[in-house]
Amino acid sequence: MLERIGAFKPTSFSALDATALGALTSTQLKGLTTAELAGLTSTAMGNLKDTEIALLASTQIGALSATNFSSLDATAIGALNATQLKGVTTAQLAGISATALGNLSSTQIGQLSTAQIGAINTTNLGNLATTQVSGLSATQVASLSATNLGSLSATSLGSLNATQIGGLTSAQIGGLTATALGKLKDTQIAGFTATQVGALSVTNFSALDATAIGALNATQLKGVTTGQIAGLTSTALGNLKDTQIALLASTQIGALGATNFSALDATALGALTSTQIAGLTTAELAGLTSTAMGNLKDTEIALLASTQIGALSATNFSGLDATAIGALTATQLKGVTATQIRALDVTDVGNLKSTQIGQLSTTQIGGLNTTVIANLTATEIGYLQATQIPGLNATQMPYLSTTNITAMNATQIAAFTTAQVQNMMTEAQVEAYLA
Repeated sequence: MLERIGAFKPTSFSALDATALGALTSTQLKGLTTAELAGLTSTAMGNLKDTEIALLASTQIGALSATNFSSLDATAIGALNATQLKGVTTAQLAGISATALGNLSSTQIGQLSTAQIGAINTTNLGNLATTQVSGLSATQVASLSATNLGSLSATSLGSLNATQIGGLTSAQIGGLTATALGKLKDTQIAGFTATQVGALSVTNFSALDATAIGALNATQLKGVTTGQIAGLTSTALGNLKDTQIALLASTQIGALGATNFSALDATALGALTSTQIAGLTTAELAGLTSTAMGNLKDTEIALLASTQIGALSATNFSGLDATAIGALTATQLKGVTATQIRALDVTDVGNLKSTQIGQLSTTQIGGLNTTVIANLTATEIGYLQATQIPGLNATQMPYLSTTNITAMNATQIAAFTTAQVQNMMTEAQVEAYLA
Protein backbone atom coordinates (compact mmCIF):
# COMPACT_ATOMS: atom_id res chain seq x y z
CA MET A 1 0.00 0.00 0.00
CA LEU A 2 2.94 2.38 0.70
CA GLU A 3 4.62 1.80 -2.68
CA ARG A 4 2.90 4.91 -4.06
CA ILE A 5 3.56 6.94 -0.94
CA GLY A 6 4.20 10.09 -2.94
CA ALA A 7 0.56 10.06 -4.04
CA PHE A 8 -0.74 10.45 -0.53
CA LYS A 9 -2.44 13.66 0.48
CA PRO A 10 -0.33 15.57 3.01
CA THR A 11 -2.91 14.98 5.72
CA SER A 12 -3.05 11.27 4.99
CA PHE A 13 0.71 10.91 5.05
CA SER A 14 0.92 12.80 8.32
CA ALA A 15 -1.76 10.51 9.78
CA LEU A 16 0.34 7.37 9.38
CA ASP A 17 1.23 5.83 12.73
CA ALA A 18 4.64 5.74 14.31
CA THR A 19 5.38 2.24 13.08
CA ALA A 20 4.64 3.10 9.46
CA LEU A 21 6.48 6.40 9.52
CA GLY A 22 9.46 4.86 11.28
CA ALA A 23 9.80 2.03 8.75
CA LEU A 24 9.94 3.97 5.46
CA THR A 25 12.50 2.60 3.00
CA SER A 26 15.03 4.74 1.18
CA THR A 27 12.96 4.36 -1.98
CA GLN A 28 9.83 5.51 -0.21
CA LEU A 29 11.66 8.44 1.35
CA LYS A 30 12.86 9.54 -2.08
CA GLY A 31 9.26 9.52 -3.24
CA LEU A 32 7.99 11.88 -0.56
CA THR A 33 6.74 15.16 -2.01
CA THR A 34 7.59 18.56 -0.59
CA ALA A 35 3.87 19.00 0.14
CA GLU A 36 3.80 15.84 2.28
CA LEU A 37 6.86 16.93 4.22
CA ALA A 38 5.61 20.48 4.61
CA GLY A 39 2.34 19.21 6.03
CA LEU A 40 3.84 16.96 8.70
CA THR A 41 2.43 17.54 12.15
CA SER A 42 4.90 17.79 15.01
CA THR A 43 3.82 14.32 16.15
CA ALA A 44 4.37 12.80 12.72
CA MET A 45 7.70 14.59 12.45
CA GLY A 46 8.73 13.06 15.73
CA ASN A 47 7.93 9.60 14.38
CA LEU A 48 10.50 9.89 11.60
CA LYS A 49 13.78 8.31 12.62
CA ASP A 50 17.11 10.13 12.43
CA THR A 51 18.27 7.57 9.88
CA GLU A 52 15.32 8.52 7.69
CA ILE A 53 15.99 12.24 8.00
CA ALA A 54 19.54 11.54 6.85
CA LEU A 55 18.17 10.16 3.56
CA LEU A 56 16.08 13.21 2.64
CA ALA A 57 17.15 15.29 -0.36
CA SER A 58 17.99 18.98 -0.02
CA THR A 59 14.61 20.05 -1.47
CA GLN A 60 12.84 17.78 0.98
CA ILE A 61 14.82 19.19 3.91
CA GLY A 62 13.85 22.68 2.74
CA ALA A 63 10.18 21.67 2.65
CA LEU A 64 10.02 21.03 6.41
CA SER A 65 8.25 23.71 8.41
CA ALA A 66 10.49 25.99 10.43
CA THR A 67 9.05 24.48 13.62
CA ASN A 68 9.70 20.90 12.52
CA PHE A 69 13.18 21.67 11.28
CA SER A 70 13.99 23.31 14.60
CA SER A 71 12.65 20.24 16.43
CA LEU A 72 15.23 17.92 14.89
CA ASP A 73 17.38 16.36 17.59
CA ALA A 74 21.14 16.68 17.92
CA THR A 75 21.79 13.49 15.97
CA ALA A 76 19.55 14.43 13.04
CA ILE A 77 20.87 17.99 12.78
CA GLY A 78 24.44 16.88 13.31
CA ALA A 79 24.12 14.38 10.46
CA LEU A 80 22.94 16.87 7.80
CA ASN A 81 25.46 16.79 4.97
CA ALA A 82 26.64 19.67 2.78
CA THR A 83 24.06 18.90 0.09
CA GLN A 84 21.19 18.78 2.55
CA LEU A 85 22.33 22.00 4.19
CA LYS A 86 22.04 23.76 0.84
CA GLY A 87 18.32 23.07 0.97
CA VAL A 88 17.83 24.66 4.40
CA THR A 89 15.76 27.79 3.90
CA THR A 90 16.31 31.21 5.44
CA ALA A 91 12.88 30.82 7.07
CA GLN A 92 14.01 27.63 8.78
CA LEU A 93 17.18 29.30 10.04
CA ALA A 94 15.31 32.42 11.10
CA GLY A 95 13.07 30.23 13.26
CA ILE A 96 15.70 27.82 14.51
CA SER A 97 16.00 27.42 18.24
CA ALA A 98 19.21 28.13 20.10
CA THR A 99 19.41 24.43 20.95
CA ALA A 100 19.02 23.29 17.36
CA LEU A 101 21.53 25.85 16.13
CA GLY A 102 23.93 24.73 18.80
CA ASN A 103 23.75 21.19 17.43
CA LEU A 104 25.31 22.24 14.14
CA SER A 105 29.01 21.45 14.01
CA SER A 106 31.65 24.01 13.06
CA THR A 107 32.01 22.20 9.74
CA GLN A 108 28.29 22.49 9.06
CA ILE A 109 28.29 26.15 10.05
CA GLY A 110 31.06 26.72 7.54
CA GLN A 111 28.94 25.10 4.79
CA LEU A 112 26.04 27.54 5.16
CA SER A 113 25.66 30.26 2.54
CA THR A 114 25.97 33.92 3.45
CA ALA A 115 22.20 34.26 2.94
CA GLN A 116 21.61 31.44 5.42
CA ILE A 117 24.03 32.96 7.94
CA GLY A 118 22.28 36.29 7.55
CA ALA A 119 18.93 34.72 8.38
CA ILE A 120 19.99 33.63 11.86
CA ASN A 121 18.62 36.07 14.41
CA THR A 122 20.86 38.25 16.56
CA THR A 123 20.11 36.40 19.78
CA ASN A 124 21.02 33.03 18.33
CA LEU A 125 24.18 34.40 16.77
CA GLY A 126 25.18 35.62 20.20
CA ASN A 127 24.73 32.09 21.51
CA LEU A 128 27.02 30.48 18.93
CA ALA A 129 29.82 28.55 20.56
CA THR A 130 33.39 29.63 19.96
CA THR A 131 34.01 26.40 18.06
CA GLN A 132 31.09 27.19 15.74
CA VAL A 133 32.31 30.73 15.11
CA SER A 134 35.73 29.33 14.27
CA GLY A 135 34.04 27.38 11.48
CA LEU A 136 32.85 30.53 9.74
CA SER A 137 34.77 31.49 6.63
CA ALA A 138 36.06 35.04 6.14
CA THR A 139 33.32 35.49 3.53
CA GLN A 140 30.63 34.41 5.98
CA VAL A 141 31.94 36.70 8.69
CA ALA A 142 32.06 39.57 6.21
CA SER A 143 28.40 38.97 5.33
CA LEU A 144 27.21 39.68 8.87
CA SER A 145 25.69 43.07 9.56
CA ALA A 146 27.51 45.26 12.07
CA THR A 147 24.73 44.52 14.55
CA ASN A 148 24.97 40.76 14.06
CA LEU A 149 28.74 40.84 14.22
CA GLY A 150 28.56 42.79 17.45
CA SER A 151 26.05 40.33 18.86
CA LEU A 152 28.65 37.58 18.99
CA SER A 153 29.77 36.90 22.53
CA ALA A 154 32.99 38.44 23.80
CA THR A 155 34.60 35.00 23.73
CA SER A 156 33.47 34.33 20.16
CA LEU A 157 34.31 37.76 18.79
CA GLY A 158 37.62 37.65 20.58
CA SER A 159 38.38 34.29 18.98
CA LEU A 160 38.11 35.43 15.36
CA ASN A 161 41.31 34.47 13.59
CA ALA A 162 43.50 36.66 11.40
CA THR A 163 41.77 35.55 8.20
CA GLN A 164 38.32 36.28 9.62
CA ILE A 165 39.46 39.65 10.95
CA GLY A 166 41.03 40.49 7.61
CA GLY A 167 37.69 39.93 5.89
CA LEU A 168 35.74 42.43 7.99
CA THR A 169 34.30 45.21 5.85
CA SER A 170 34.47 48.94 6.47
CA ALA A 171 30.70 48.95 7.02
CA GLN A 172 30.98 46.31 9.73
CA ILE A 173 33.84 48.03 11.53
CA GLY A 174 32.28 51.45 11.21
CA GLY A 175 29.00 50.16 12.60
CA LEU A 176 30.45 48.46 15.67
CA THR A 177 29.20 49.79 18.97
CA ALA A 178 31.72 50.66 21.65
CA THR A 179 30.68 47.50 23.49
CA ALA A 180 31.23 45.32 20.43
CA LEU A 181 34.61 46.89 19.72
CA GLY A 182 35.56 46.24 23.31
CA LYS A 183 35.11 42.50 22.68
CA LEU A 184 37.96 42.51 20.17
CA LYS A 185 41.42 41.86 21.53
CA ASP A 186 44.31 44.25 21.00
CA THR A 187 46.06 41.52 19.01
CA GLN A 188 43.09 41.39 16.63
CA ILE A 189 43.03 45.16 16.16
CA ALA A 190 46.76 44.95 15.47
CA GLY A 191 45.80 42.84 12.45
CA PHE A 192 43.52 45.51 10.95
CA THR A 193 44.43 46.84 7.54
CA ALA A 194 44.84 50.59 7.01
CA THR A 195 41.36 50.68 5.48
CA GLN A 196 39.85 48.90 8.48
CA VAL A 197 41.55 51.26 10.94
CA GLY A 198 40.18 54.21 8.99
CA ALA A 199 36.70 52.69 9.13
CA LEU A 200 36.49 52.89 12.92
CA SER A 201 34.12 55.57 14.14
CA VAL A 202 35.77 58.66 15.59
CA THR A 203 34.55 57.72 19.05
CA ASN A 204 35.73 54.12 18.81
CA PHE A 205 39.13 55.05 17.46
CA SER A 206 39.69 57.44 20.33
CA ALA A 207 38.49 54.76 22.76
CA LEU A 208 41.18 52.25 21.78
CA ASP A 209 43.35 51.47 24.76
CA ALA A 210 46.99 52.36 25.13
CA THR A 211 48.17 48.98 23.86
CA ALA A 212 46.00 49.07 20.73
CA ILE A 213 46.85 52.67 19.82
CA GLY A 214 50.50 52.23 20.68
CA ALA A 215 50.73 49.16 18.43
CA LEU A 216 49.49 50.87 15.25
CA ASN A 217 52.18 50.47 12.63
CA ALA A 218 53.23 52.79 9.82
CA THR A 219 50.83 51.22 7.32
CA GLN A 220 47.87 51.37 9.70
CA LEU A 221 48.62 54.99 10.61
CA LYS A 222 48.29 55.92 6.95
CA GLY A 223 44.68 54.79 7.16
CA VAL A 224 43.81 57.02 10.13
CA THR A 225 41.46 59.72 8.91
CA THR A 226 41.71 63.42 9.71
CA GLY A 227 38.34 63.05 11.43
CA GLN A 228 39.74 60.39 13.76
CA ILE A 229 42.79 62.56 14.47
CA ALA A 230 40.62 65.59 15.17
CA GLY A 231 38.48 63.53 17.55
CA LEU A 232 41.34 62.23 19.69
CA THR A 233 40.85 62.75 23.38
CA SER A 234 43.83 63.94 25.39
CA THR A 235 44.14 60.41 26.78
CA ALA A 236 44.15 58.82 23.33
CA LEU A 237 46.68 61.36 22.09
CA GLY A 238 48.88 60.52 25.04
CA ASN A 239 48.75 56.86 24.01
CA LEU A 240 50.36 57.63 20.66
CA LYS A 241 54.10 57.14 20.81
CA ASP A 242 56.52 59.82 19.65
CA THR A 243 57.67 57.43 16.94
CA GLN A 244 54.09 57.23 15.69
CA ILE A 245 53.63 61.01 15.74
CA ALA A 246 56.72 61.22 13.54
CA LEU A 247 54.94 59.04 10.94
CA LEU A 248 51.81 61.17 10.65
CA ALA A 249 51.15 62.87 7.33
CA SER A 250 50.93 66.65 7.06
CA THR A 251 47.13 66.52 6.82
CA GLN A 252 46.97 64.38 9.95
CA ILE A 253 49.24 66.78 11.86
CA GLY A 254 47.06 69.63 10.68
CA ALA A 255 43.98 67.85 12.01
CA LEU A 256 45.26 67.60 15.60
CA GLY A 257 43.83 70.97 16.53
CA ALA A 258 45.35 73.67 18.70
CA THR A 259 44.90 71.97 22.07
CA ASN A 260 46.23 68.55 21.08
CA PHE A 261 49.09 69.89 19.01
CA SER A 262 50.22 72.07 21.87
CA ALA A 263 49.99 69.05 24.18
CA LEU A 264 52.60 67.05 22.25
CA ASP A 265 55.73 66.47 24.28
CA ALA A 266 59.14 67.98 23.64
CA THR A 267 60.37 64.95 21.71
CA ALA A 268 57.42 64.91 19.34
CA LEU A 269 57.43 68.67 18.78
CA GLY A 270 61.16 68.73 18.29
CA ALA A 271 61.09 65.95 15.69
CA LEU A 272 58.55 67.36 13.21
CA THR A 273 59.55 66.85 9.60
CA SER A 274 59.49 69.60 6.99
CA THR A 275 56.38 67.99 5.48
CA GLN A 276 54.60 67.93 8.83
CA ILE A 277 55.55 71.53 9.54
CA ALA A 278 54.07 72.54 6.20
CA GLY A 279 50.79 70.98 7.35
CA LEU A 280 50.51 72.96 10.57
CA THR A 281 47.45 75.19 10.60
CA THR A 282 47.46 78.81 11.73
CA ALA A 283 45.08 77.79 14.52
CA GLU A 284 47.56 75.21 15.83
CA LEU A 285 50.39 77.72 15.78
CA ALA A 286 48.29 80.48 17.30
CA GLY A 287 47.30 78.17 20.14
CA LEU A 288 50.81 77.12 21.14
CA THR A 289 51.54 77.48 24.80
CA SER A 290 54.84 79.07 25.74
CA THR A 291 56.10 75.63 26.79
CA ALA A 292 55.13 74.03 23.49
CA MET A 293 56.64 76.95 21.59
CA GLY A 294 59.86 76.44 23.48
CA ASN A 295 59.90 72.80 22.39
CA LEU A 296 60.05 73.75 18.72
CA LYS A 297 63.60 73.83 17.46
CA ASP A 298 65.09 76.83 15.68
CA THR A 299 65.50 74.65 12.60
CA GLU A 300 61.75 74.01 12.64
CA ILE A 301 60.91 77.72 13.04
CA ALA A 302 63.08 78.34 9.99
CA LEU A 303 60.73 76.11 7.94
CA LEU A 304 57.53 77.98 8.77
CA ALA A 305 55.76 79.81 5.96
CA SER A 306 55.06 83.54 6.25
CA THR A 307 51.38 82.93 7.15
CA GLN A 308 52.46 80.45 9.83
CA ILE A 309 54.93 82.97 11.28
CA GLY A 310 52.16 85.55 11.34
CA ALA A 311 49.92 83.14 13.25
CA LEU A 312 52.24 82.96 16.26
CA SER A 313 51.04 84.89 19.28
CA ALA A 314 52.87 88.16 19.92
CA THR A 315 54.28 86.68 23.11
CA ASN A 316 55.61 83.58 21.38
CA PHE A 317 57.02 85.58 18.48
CA SER A 318 58.87 87.96 20.76
CA GLY A 319 60.06 84.96 22.75
CA LEU A 320 62.02 83.54 19.82
CA ASP A 321 65.72 83.29 20.59
CA ALA A 322 68.48 85.13 18.76
CA THR A 323 69.11 82.23 16.38
CA ALA A 324 65.45 81.89 15.40
CA ILE A 325 64.91 85.62 14.92
CA GLY A 326 68.19 86.03 13.11
CA ALA A 327 67.28 83.24 10.70
CA LEU A 328 63.93 84.69 9.56
CA THR A 329 63.98 85.06 5.80
CA ALA A 330 62.63 87.99 3.79
CA THR A 331 59.58 85.87 2.94
CA GLN A 332 58.94 84.97 6.56
CA LEU A 333 59.36 88.59 7.64
CA LYS A 334 56.57 89.59 5.28
CA GLY A 335 54.23 87.54 7.44
CA VAL A 336 55.13 89.30 10.68
CA THR A 337 52.13 91.28 11.90
CA ALA A 338 52.02 94.75 13.44
CA THR A 339 51.02 93.16 16.74
CA GLN A 340 54.05 90.88 16.69
CA ILE A 341 56.35 93.78 15.77
CA ARG A 342 54.95 95.87 18.63
CA ALA A 343 55.76 93.06 21.08
CA LEU A 344 59.47 93.04 20.18
CA ASP A 345 61.76 94.49 22.83
CA VAL A 346 65.14 96.13 22.47
CA THR A 347 66.96 92.78 22.70
CA ASP A 348 64.71 91.20 20.07
CA VAL A 349 65.36 94.02 17.61
CA GLY A 350 69.04 93.72 18.39
CA ASN A 351 68.86 90.10 17.26
CA LEU A 352 67.67 91.16 13.82
CA LYS A 353 70.42 91.24 11.22
CA SER A 354 71.10 94.32 9.16
CA THR A 355 69.52 92.77 6.10
CA GLN A 356 66.42 91.86 8.09
CA ILE A 357 65.95 95.38 9.42
CA GLY A 358 66.23 96.65 5.90
CA GLN A 359 63.52 94.20 4.77
CA LEU A 360 60.84 95.42 7.17
CA SER A 361 57.91 97.18 5.52
CA THR A 362 56.92 100.74 6.40
CA THR A 363 53.90 99.31 8.21
CA GLN A 364 56.15 97.06 10.28
CA ILE A 365 58.53 99.97 10.99
CA GLY A 366 55.52 101.95 12.18
CA GLY A 367 54.64 99.07 14.53
CA LEU A 368 57.87 99.22 16.57
CA ASN A 369 57.14 100.35 20.11
CA THR A 370 58.52 103.67 21.39
CA THR A 371 60.96 101.99 23.79
CA VAL A 372 62.59 100.21 20.88
CA ILE A 373 62.71 103.46 18.86
CA ALA A 374 64.31 105.30 21.76
CA ASN A 375 66.97 102.62 22.15
CA LEU A 376 67.90 102.07 18.54
CA THR A 377 71.65 102.26 18.11
CA ALA A 378 73.31 104.37 15.46
CA THR A 379 74.32 101.10 13.79
CA GLU A 380 70.73 99.86 13.66
CA ILE A 381 69.55 103.24 12.35
CA GLY A 382 72.13 102.87 9.63
CA TYR A 383 70.44 99.65 8.47
CA LEU A 384 67.19 101.46 7.66
CA GLN A 385 66.52 101.96 3.97
CA ALA A 386 65.45 105.40 2.77
CA THR A 387 62.11 103.86 1.75
CA GLN A 388 61.49 102.82 5.37
CA ILE A 389 62.00 106.28 6.93
CA PRO A 390 58.49 107.51 6.02
CA GLY A 391 57.12 104.59 8.06
CA LEU A 392 58.01 106.33 11.33
CA ASN A 393 54.78 107.76 12.72
CA ALA A 394 53.81 110.67 14.97
CA THR A 395 53.92 108.49 18.09
CA GLN A 396 57.39 107.20 17.33
CA MET A 397 59.08 110.37 16.03
CA PRO A 398 59.55 112.13 19.41
CA TYR A 399 61.49 109.09 20.64
CA LEU A 400 64.01 109.14 17.79
CA SER A 401 67.22 110.41 19.39
CA THR A 402 69.03 113.44 17.97
CA THR A 403 72.17 111.29 17.99
CA ASN A 404 70.52 108.87 15.60
CA ILE A 405 69.22 111.63 13.36
CA THR A 406 72.70 113.10 13.21
CA ALA A 407 74.10 109.66 12.35
CA MET A 408 71.77 109.25 9.35
CA ASN A 409 73.25 109.53 5.91
CA ALA A 410 72.11 112.10 3.35
CA THR A 411 69.80 109.63 1.59
CA GLN A 412 68.02 108.78 4.85
CA ILE A 413 67.72 112.45 5.84
CA ALA A 414 66.25 113.26 2.48
CA ALA A 415 63.66 110.53 2.94
CA PHE A 416 61.90 112.28 5.84
CA THR A 417 58.55 113.63 4.66
CA THR A 418 57.45 117.22 5.09
CA ALA A 419 54.81 116.05 7.54
CA GLN A 420 57.42 114.29 9.66
CA VAL A 421 59.69 117.37 9.78
CA GLN A 422 57.01 119.99 10.33
CA ASN A 423 54.55 118.15 12.54
CA MET A 424 56.36 115.34 14.29
CA MET A 425 59.89 116.49 15.12
CA THR A 426 60.88 118.35 18.26
CA GLU A 427 62.96 121.49 17.96
CA ALA A 428 66.12 119.55 18.91
CA GLN A 429 65.36 116.91 16.29
CA VAL A 430 64.82 119.58 13.62
CA GLU A 431 68.23 121.08 14.50
CA ALA A 432 69.83 117.62 14.20
CA TYR A 433 67.98 117.12 10.94
CA LEU A 434 69.27 120.44 9.53
CA ALA A 435 72.80 119.93 10.77
